[in-house]
Amino acid sequence: MKAIRRSSMIQEVPAEFSERVVVNHGTDGQPPSTPSKPSAAVKDITIKSLVIASMFVVFLFKANTSIFRFNTPSRVSLLDEIDHLKHDLKAYEALKEQYVNEEMQLQWDKQHITESEEVVTSMIASSKDLSDRFHDVEQHMKEENDHMHEGIQAASKSSTNAAKHDHETVMKLSKDIQETNAEARHAHEETVSLRRQISEMMEELSQKNIKIPEQIYDKLNALK
Repeated sequence: MKAIRRSSMIQEVPAEFSERVVVNHGTDGQPPSTPSKPSAAVKDITIKSLVIASMFVVFLFKANTSIFRFNTPSRVSLLDEIDHLKHDLKAYEALKEQYVNEEMQLQWDKQHITESEEVVTSMIASSKDLSDRFHDVEQHMKEENDHMHEGIQAASKSSTNAAKHDHETVMKLSKDIQETNAEARHAHEETVSLRRQISEMMEELSQKNIKIPEQIYDKLNALK
């Protein structure tokens, strides 16, 4: 079998590769003559074939190695790293969403603080207005009392008719004083209620750790 393969290889070699290779296709019906030993061209082709076969084996080995290289520890480490990156990305997205929610909550808190400050300022202004009205009513009541005492003293020196008239005047003044006192008490009660509401609101703001401006404390102290 080896001799047959060698003979076929010799027939396929071009004549220009070696001067020793003689291909005889004679017309006398005799088979072509073959050398008894392989020529240099045959040896060269054999060596090249072995080299090519060796290169092919090496190529297959490398290809086989490259195919299964993803089962190496480096591939496992790479996959682990990819998993870690995916986990970090999910954590980042969650943190980003939490940051957006906290930022929105912070904006709502700021708006609530602003609205609370406006309400407190409005209540302080109302309290100051009620306090001024209370002081005006109190001053008016004092003036009415002084006028009443003066009227009583004048009435005691008058005649009986004058005394009757003075009595009516005193009754009218007493009624006016009672009405004035009622208005003053009502204004005072409104002031006390408003101050209590302000104190409760400030206590609520303090419990929520909302800083109250100093000017608000100054306005409250000015009302006392």
